[in-house]
Parts: sequence; C-alpha cells; structure tokens
Amino acid sequence: MAQDLAVGKRITGRIVKLMPFGAFVAIQDSDWLGLVKTPEITWQPISHPQDFLALDQMVEAEILAFRPEGKQIILSIKRCQKPQASSEV
Repeated sequence: MAQDLAVGKRITGRIVKLMPFGAFVAIQDSDWLGLVKTPEITWQPISHPQDFLALDQMVEAEILAFRPEGKQIILSIKRCQKPQASSEV
C-alpha cells in the first residue's frame, strides 16, 4: 500500500487518537497512521482537535508529506474542505 501513498493524494481514514497537537488517523486499507496537526484540521481556529473531531470518526485528508523510511505521513483535513469566508461586518 505504501506505493499508493503520495504527496497530494487524498485518503480516507479513521481518527484513532486525539492529542493537544493534533489527531492520528488510521489510513483505510493500509497499516499506516498519519498525523493531522491542529492547524490542518479546519479553516477555523480551534484550541484542541476534540473541538472538531471525535474518536472513530471517518475523515478525508490530503497527504502533505510522506516519508516511508521514517514511517511518517503528515495529513491535512482542511485542504479537503472549502475555505470558510470570514464573517466581517
């Protein structure tokens, strides 16, 4: 499955752990875990990933970085969503 993972590709996965710095995603149909850092979860500012995500939630994410030698995958959920327009008056 590692050959199917590449920067820019969108994946589906399940949230398996929430931490103050981000969320870990089990990538569907693979043995890989990816990290979504808190600023890459949503276009809106949040203080903790649990403000927007829940354990076992299925998400779509884009691969921002893939380092198979270090077994690291960095993901972005917000890049699979449309940016929210600011609500200035």
